[in-house]
Amino acid sequence: SAASAKVCALFSKDHLISEPTVAYIDTNKCAGCLTCVSICPFSSIEEDEIIIRKPDKKKTVVKIIETICHGCGACIAGCRSGALQLRGFTDEQIHDQVEALFIG
Repeated sequence: SAASAKVCALFSKDHLISEPTVAYIDTNKCAGCLTCVSICPFSSIEEDEIIIRKPDKKKTVVKIIETICHGCGACIAGCRSGALQLRGFTDEQIHDQVEALFIG
């Protein structure tokens, strides 16, 4: 079957490359409350400023230090604006997986 062929192809390689499971930020949704900075147990989130529309207009947001982030999801649980997500585990993806469990 196609699935077994894909698995065999994966295991035939010397090294597997996978995307890291880390948090990412949607700066358009970020309220700049910095709650996630204090929640993160690994100090992988820090305050940042971005320029929006005009050079004189700035917005406080956060940025993820991906090399430090462990992908634990604590920041995501504390983000009231929904700006933080986990790569590969967005709210939409989890919703679709739960829905598939009940349908199929």
